[in-house]
Amino acid sequence: MRTPYRLLTYLVITISFVSFFQKLLDLGISSVFLDFIEYYRLISSYIIGMPARMLGLVLPQPLIDMWMVSLIGAGSYVMTPGIEGCRAFRNLHLKHFPTSLKTGLFLAFGFSGIGILIVFSALDPLTYCDDMHNEPLDLMRGTGINILIVTGWVILFFIANAFAPSLG
Repeated sequence: MRTPYRLLTYLVITISFVSFFQKLLDLGISSVFLDFIEYYRLISSYIIGMPARMLGLVLPQPLIDMWMVSLIGAGSYVMTPGIEGCRAFRNLHLKHFPTSLKTGLFLAFGFSGIGILIVFSALDPLTYCDDMHNEPLDLMRGTGINILIVTGWVILFFIANAFAPSLG
């Protein structure tokens, strides 16, 4: 994945996790960071919640945060180099992964929640032990590295939040 997209992905998934944990655990956010989190919530609610609003429903923010994480997990899986060689598509003998198939897979995995499973399966220690599996798990290793980076950023955010001055 190209660097600007990768950095944007890291930023959005980090903010999604921060927002989710802040709502779930009722953690205080310093006013220095609160505007940033509220801006993310406004945009994510607008984008993800638009179909629900058309039906007269209002989605809770933790659900929107988890859908954002699922969409990013699905997107990172679909955009992984060599995805056409994964078990699900091996029998299709694809030399190039069609964009329409990538888009459909992204939407299906993202909105069904499978993207979250992709994110959390990268945390399984056995993912990194090829001797325990019949075939290499290179795709999941790449995802695991991304999850470690995001986890580090979430931890750094909460550390910075703990030491940030309160302006309010």
